[in-house]
Amino acid sequence: MASTPSYLVIHTRDPLAGGRDGGVDPLVEALAAGAPTTVVLAQNAVLAARRGSGAAESVARLASSARVLADDFSLHERGIRADELVGGVVPAAMEEVVDLLMAGGCRAIWR
Repeated sequence: MASTPSYLVIHTRDPLAGGRDGGVDPLVEALAAGAPTTVVLAQNAVLAARRGSGAAESVARLASSARVLADDFSLHERGIRADELVGGVVPAAMEEVVDLLMAGGCRAIWR
């Protein structure tokens, strides 16, 4: 019997840019509903994790069903402190993401 796969989803774009509605990616919601899922917010995607952003409520909802990491370098570059993040979002070094990829057993998706 095969084990349930886990997923690592990496987001790099601001969810409010380019006419996007800021909601959680439906693919990520579906994955998190059926398998262990880690979402990594990097580059401009960390803007969504800041309390008060247009996507903050959506990110908090996602964090209730998936592990949500925010790249600490991206946070620093955008002047976002850890205490400004919505509940459930954890700052993490990119090395942690690399470790997840190298450990195997997860399927990586870049969005």
